Amino acid sequence: MKFDLSDFQLTTVSIAGAWSVADGGTLSINGNVIDSFTSSDNAWTSLHPFTVGSSFLHGGENTVSITVTEAFQIFEAARFEGVVTGTVVPEPGTFAFLATGALMLVACRRKIRHASFA
Repeated sequence: MKFDLSDFQLTTVSIAGAWSVADGGTLSINGNVIDSFTSSDNAWTSLHPFTVGSSFLHGGENTVSITVTEAFQIFEAARFEGVVTGTVVPEPGTFAFLATGALMLVACRRKIRHASFA
């Protein structure tokens, strides 16, 4: 699974979630193994929590991989749930839009104060 963090301030980003795999396998983010299970761990019986900080993440595209390393049944399965938290960096146009709006409010306020009603 791929996800993009281009809009985030990378030093503030973390991913928290849970995962599981039938038999044995590994959870990796950008090629870094975060967690692993063998068939004797009974990993499939519940979801297992994980947390990843910004040291494993890239400012652009990132990849989460679950690799099945042991397969004892015909059907294999994996489950992944994750939430990305962090500070979103506004686009440069957003600052220009906000500054223009603030200047318009100041200009309108001045016109209202200086209007005279006779």
